[in-house]
Amino acid sequence: MPNPPRTVSIKPRGKPRGLRRDRDCITCKSRNVKCDLNRPGCLPCKLAGLPCGGYDRRVVWVADSKPGTRHIPRPPIKEESDRPTRIQRHEQPTTPCSVQQRPSSSGVKEKSFLQHLFSFCNRINSEAQQTLQSGQSYISSETIDLVTTVCDFVQTLSSANDFLNNDCPESVEAAAHQLTLLVCLNKTLQTANPFAILGIAAFAVFEVCNGPYGQWQHHIRGAKSLLDHHCRSRDDLDKLSKSIPGLIDVVARLAWFDLCGTLTKTDGSTLILDDWHHNVLDDDFFRMVGCPADCYRVLHDITKGGALSNPLGVSIQVISQLSKVGLDNSDYSHCADTHRCAAAIAAITRLKDGEAEPFKDQTLASAVDRLCLVLDSSSESNPYTVFMALPAYLAGMEATSPQHCNTLRRYWKNCKLAGVHRYPGASEGCEAVWREKGLV
Repeated sequence: MPNPPRTVSIKPRGKPRGLRRDRDCITCKSRNVKCDLNRPGCLPCKLAGLPCGGYDRRVVWVADSKPGTRHIPRPPIKEESDRPTRIQRHEQPTTPCSVQQRPSSSGVKEKSFLQHLFSFCNRINSEAQQTLQSGQSYISSETIDLVTTVCDFVQTLSSANDFLNNDCPESVEAAAHQLTLLVCLNKTLQTANPFAILGIAAFAVFEVCNGPYGQWQHHIRGAKSLLDHHCRSRDDLDKLSKSIPGLIDVVARLAWFDLCGTLTKTDGSTLILDDWHHNVLDDDFFRMVGCPADCYRVLHDITKGGALSNPLGVSIQVISQLSKVGLDNSDYSHCADTHRCAAAIAAITRLKDGEAEPFKDQTLASAVDRLCLVLDSSSESNPYTVFMALPAYLAGMEATSPQHCNTLRRYWKNCKLAGVHRYPGASEGCEAVWREKGLV
């Protein structure tokens, strides 16, 4: 921590005297007033008629130690007097995912990708400290700044009040971390630092869950430009992944965002990432998102223009997918069934006007019916709920009855009640279409 502008005496216990502004509530910090630290809401905020922003549960940044102070570093940090390094440590109760633990695909959680990002960045920090201790550091200070800032940003996104509860106003802390990461990411992109893809992924998952639904192309294009600078093939990516923990997982999730974003459009948009980028998706990933591998291949063919270039072939694939709907009643199968119905909706909406009429509208309505039936039969506690957002959005765009609207409203509401991302952009987009159609 940098030396204060004036000399401060230190108690033997190591606790600094005077104001501890790092403990103030977020609102008092932003107003630069003293907080009384009262829980759950402080008095200064109540007197000012402002909502108390809550208290920072993070541990402050640590760098070179000062005589007379003490802290419990996690992981252990060897301090250097000539090169202070920004490393963030977190208390165990608030750590989304420890370095040693990786969420299993069998226990799907709504913030799994955020947990992965946090784990990857912690691993990089840990490796940086080990190399510093051995005197063979290969991770630049620029990279350390980026990954620690990503950790801070991800921890803020993982906060229930800031990220999952959309009734609460965006916290000042969340906005500050977002701006800090943006500045840091801009620096690393100017030098084409490959670790910048971690920052791109953090912004992508934030906008996927909170921004306009399907409008993630700028993140995907930025990631592709960065990847093209360092690797032009899967072999190159595998080599690069040896120095960037979690790179393959990050590329896989960005490829999934690429597919989902393209499927939300019917204007002829195609995938941004190359086929070899999409080939990094494996069985573990498909199990995590609740989309069968064969269904993914159909969706991939549709985004590549298969519905126009080979309508008969895609139709046969879609029929095969629909024939598997309802064969199982498990949570995973419900999610898989919604993706199978989504494949039918995406294929039909991409057929040229006049093709397969009058069966096109009838078949489309039937696919939406089946998808809504699956959503109705799915448990409110289904851990795959968050991954049904794309099928629900596609069904919402093609809804033809108030019953469809009611089912989809329940789905978006269930997302919120289940403590997962609510996708306000998707919900609002559906509502706008329903108003135009006179369904609401």
